[in-house]
Order: sequence, then structure tokens, then C-alpha cells
Amino acid sequence: MDTVVQWNINSFRSNFEELKQLLNRSQSAVVALQARGLHSASSTEWVPVGEAALLIRNGTHFSEIVLNTGLHAAAATISPKKKL
Repeated sequence: MDTVVQWNINSFRSNFEELKQLLNRSQSAVVALQARGLHSASSTEWVPVGEAALLIRNGTHFSEIVLNTGLHAAAATISPKKKL
């Protein structure tokens, strides 16, 4: 199915089992994940951290977009069977 699921997963590691269940249940062409939070650099300093991922189903035509940014981002051009 040509749909996109977006999830602010907060932590890939702590939500890994839920992610596996989502992927098993979903027939989405793309699952876009964002994990964002704060990391303790010291007892008084917190540093923002993040990750991003695009999970693209086998058989879905896509082209990676290379980003030149300090942002935590992933990008691709998706060519679904029907217009999204």
C-alpha cells in the first residue's frame, strides 16, 4: 500500500519491539522515524541529540537525497504507484 507512517519514536532502542510490531502490521511504503531528546553532557549541562531514519519497503522505487546539513534528517524521493 502506498502510504507513509511518521513516528516521533523518542528512542530507537527503548521502542525497538514496538517498531518491529509496527513494521509487521503495516503495509506502508515508507516509515519515517524521528528520535529527539537531551543527553547529559555534565551534571549541569544538557545537549540536544537526535536521529532520523526512513524505512522504505522493498519494491518501492526511491532515490536518496544527500543532505548537507548539521540537522538530524533523512530524505528521499519516493515514486509510489499512486500519487500521495
